[in-house]
Amino acid sequence: MNAIPSSKNRLLILVTSTTLVLALLLLASFMSIADAQTEEPPPLTKLIIVDGPVGKEIPPVDTNNLGPEWRPVFQEDFEAANWVDKWDENLDLSNPSVGLKWGTQQIGNNLDGSSLKSGWGICADEDCGNVDTYAPNYPGGVNSVLIAGPFDFSKADDALIDLELLYEANNGDPFRVLVSENRVQFTPQLTVNQTVSGSQFEQRTVSLSQYAGDPNKTRLWIAFAFESGNSASKMGAMIDNISVWSAGEAGVFMPYVAYGFTPTPLPVTPTATPTATPEPGSDYETQFTDTISPWHASYWSENNSYILEHNADCDDNRCGFLELTVEDSAAFVLVSPTLVSKKPPYTVETRALIKDKQDGDKYSLVWGGSWNGAPCPQPDLSSCFNEYYELRVRYRIVSKEPFLEYRLMKVTGHDSSNQPEGDILIDWEKVKDINPAGWVKWSVDYEADGKMTVYAEDDSGSGSQKLGSSSSSAFADNPFFGLIVKTDNDDNTKTRVKFDIFRIQ
Repeated sequence: MNAIPSSKNRLLILVTSTTLVLALLLLASFMSIADAQTEEPPPLTKLIIVDGPVGKEIPPVDTNNLGPEWRPVFQEDFEAANWVDKWDENLDLSNPSVGLKWGTQQIGNNLDGSSLKSGWGICADEDCGNVDTYAPNYPGGVNSVLIAGPFDFSKADDALIDLELLYEANNGDPFRVLVSENRVQFTPQLTVNQTVSGSQFEQRTVSLSQYAGDPNKTRLWIAFAFESGNSASKMGAMIDNISVWSAGEAGVFMPYVAYGFTPTPLPVTPTATPTATPEPGSDYETQFTDTISPWHASYWSENNSYILEHNADCDDNRCGFLELTVEDSAAFVLVSPTLVSKKPPYTVETRALIKDKQDGDKYSLVWGGSWNGAPCPQPDLSSCFNEYYELRVRYRIVSKEPFLEYRLMKVTGHDSSNQPEGDILIDWEKVKDINPAGWVKWSVDYEADGKMTVYAEDDSGSGSQKLGSSSSSAFADNPFFGLIVKTDNDDNTKTRVKFDIFRIQ
């Protein structure tokens, strides 16, 4: 005989069945949402421009000197033969009779003498064979769109886009920088629809701070578009040296960029194409009187805040300095113009003054530095100054008596915190008869056979004194040079140094 369920049991069965149905419906809903989030967005057939968070154009920035909290997450100079592979899409959204998109063309860039190619938005193929750079002519109906991404700025503190733009077009034929959260609808961040500079490139920088730090904005696409209504015998729009930057989490966080729909991390060590050793340069000298350009930060320790600036004040009949401040404990920053020096023999020298004079303050003279030709710096700092010679100067106070000491080192690499490692050529030696509180000129004679001789001279008028010698020819073909400021341990959290001159002759 079958048992007849009681009212209580029938109610339990009903509740259980209902719960199971709801759970299945909820699971199906989650699966549908997951599928919607991972499926490819529909193909872009029309540039749909909508209202949304609007970018703010800001004064052009020196992206080489943004600070250690900033990282480049995307860069394009259009020099590589396979440049288009880096982009998510290169589209022609015009009618078939026009059929133009973005390609590259050899043209001079007044902002970058090393640039050989730029992107051009009126090309029938990737080599812009249809356009004459001497007599350009863009047709009506152009709608070329170049898209990068997706980017994830959800954990960033700030973000920006920097580019060089040559725009020569009729009013109403706009060039736009746009952002999309779905690769379908785009919000303009920068619109240029009136020729400003003729056939000259201009640097343009757009802040994307409105997209930074929003956990709901984990996928953003950035587009560069040129659109024309009528034809004109003009250049249209050309772009060069595009870079997307992000700042976040004390310089540790770096957002993601992918070459598909799902964001994936950048490689830990970006692959750089090594370049041949540059041809030797000539004598170099700068007194930093009016500017510190093109000096910029090239290498730094992790979790490091620093300030690199031009100081126009006068001090002891000297006016204009490169001033470098490191604000964290046990931290350093290396700055350089990444210019090529002459081959040995030469003398490299600088004149420096420590401002706050704390025990352990350090600064360095750097030469024989390496650079593999990739953008300097790379996100993981792998491209420049992995090898160099360093004359390090340290301010000491022992038994209330201040003095300077120096060390000569061959840096062959950096540890996990980006601190230099290598061979000590001359260990710390005290410098006698030099005023540690004033300006000191440091010189190193670097001979063709690798012999290095160190000299120091203050403003007392007693002349230069020879301190010590060592030999190393390992980096004789490394032609780059720079300066370093470094703090001590936890007892010293700020070091400020002024440099009055840098010379190689």
